[in-house]
Amino acid sequence: MRFDFTEIHDTDDYVNLEPGWYTVSVQEVREGRTREGDPRWGLLLRVSEGEFAGRFAAWDGIVWSDRGAQRAKHVLDAFELDTRGEVELEPADLLGRTVDVQLVPEEYEHPVTGRRQRRNRIPYSGYAVARSASGSGHSCAAEVAVGAPDRGQQVDGWGGEGESCSHEPGLDGTHSAPF
Repeated sequence: MRFDFTEIHDTDDYVNLEPGWYTVSVQEVREGRTREGDPRWGLLLRVSEGEFAGRFAAWDGIVWSDRGAQRAKHVLDAFELDTRGEVELEPADLLGRTVDVQLVPEEYEHPVTGRRQRRNRIPYSGYAVARSASGSGHSCAAEVAVGAPDRGQQVDGWGGEGESCSHEPGLDGTHSAPF
């Protein structure tokens, strides 16, 4: 057998949803630190409505630093949390909350393994108040109750079912590094 593997790349592909806007809920919050030592909350987000409900959407994070403050405020505003003045939050305050996010695929080289990976990421300004929460006629039909995360399920793998929710175009954000 003769076969040319020249154009075949070793890429781990974890993109399981088409690019677009989805209503998601926070299933888990992991406290950690950035490379610079700033506090960081990692958010595990799953699609919460429609055909793809229950499917892993993305990991994203909130960085608690002067540099990350603008995006942290944008994310918390989208969750409809009070961001006026000084606020006190716990990771548990985000569990079960819903928000609309924009998913875009991103390919990068894993710093430890050197393998190429494709994952969905959320652009810098890729958060918006969930249309279904605000009652403004969200295009996804089914509401799904938020439950505890299925720890037996691969986070970057397939799970549940769901659909892309329509959203106004034009939010294209800037680069945010994957985990």
